[in-house]
Amino acid sequence: MSISKLLQGASIAVLSLACGTAFADSATLQFPDASLVHFSDLNLDRPQDVAKLYHRIAVAADKVCGPRNLGGFPQSSVYTSCYQDAVAQAVAHVNQAPLTAYYEQRMQPTPADLAIARK
Repeated sequence: MSISKLLQGASIAVLSLACGTAFADSATLQFPDASLVHFSDLNLDRPQDVAKLYHRIAVAADKVCGPRNLGGFPQSSVYTSCYQDAVAQAVAHVNQAPLTAYYEQRMQPTPADLAIARK
């Protein structure tokens, strides 16, 4: 069975359990538990389509996890944890080698990250 047939009509849910519990005590902030990411139009044998799917997952995770920053303040550790977990879960759910490889490549620390870590 080809990947295009597997993907036909497929969608994935970007789940954010961490976000739901993190904001459970706030009566004024309501965030959805999941967001659907459709990718039936993509062919994961094509690198540009893998990048498109990853972008869609990242956008959905951002929406699910709440605002990246509030009033110019940097993103919180709750947001970061929620976002990273949601993206990881979505990539694992798709379970396709090209997307997993793209995700793992993006998770590799950059030289700038390593320099900051050494300080």
